[in-house]
Amino acid sequence: MLEKSNLCVVTLNSDGNIDFINDHLLNKTGYTRQEVFGKNWFRIFIPPQDRNEIKNVFNELMDAKMHDQHTNDILTKKGKQLQIHWNNAILRDANGRVLMTLSIGLDVSEIQRTEETLRRQLQEVTALHGIASAGTESKSIDELIERTTKFLGGTLYSDNFGILIYCKETDELKNHASYRGVSPEWKEKCVKSDIGITG
Repeated sequence: MLEKSNLCVVTLNSDGNIDFINDHLLNKTGYTRQEVFGKNWFRIFIPPQDRNEIKNVFNELMDAKMHDQHTNDILTKKGKQLQIHWNNAILRDANGRVLMTLSIGLDVSEIQRTEETLRRQLQEVTALHGIASAGTESKSIDELIERTTKFLGGTLYSDNFGILIYCKETDELKNHASYRGVSPEWKEKCVKSDIGITG
């Protein structure tokens, strides 16, 4: 049943080596059974920066501590990261000795990406609504720019952004006083309109 499951299934012995891995997990990661059977799970599937943390989770699970559920990234053969939500259990022999771990996981990568996209779109809609409101309530261009910058800082951006004002007479761009994340000296500088990203 585990072999044909549409969930990711893997069992690891006490050394973290793969005793069983199902077709679904192999297909997702691009490996063959011959390439990974008996090999160390952490060296093959866990991103280097996460290995110590995930090994600690594994060791605590082997010691019959918590971590019956855990979410972490794994690597495919091509280096792509997938986020898997695991349900973990330990398998014992007749004497109660821990033999291995059994982990059954669901790939939540797409769910996470969809949530992030929706969150970003909501932020953008909120920002646009705020800018529209500022446009109807502001009594001057300076007030509109100030309110727009403040609103964007609270929704889409946090630092080092703002609005440049174009001076037709000198063909230069100058930071508006509301520009964030720069020194007072930098705010006073003017840039020719054909230089850098503005050119």
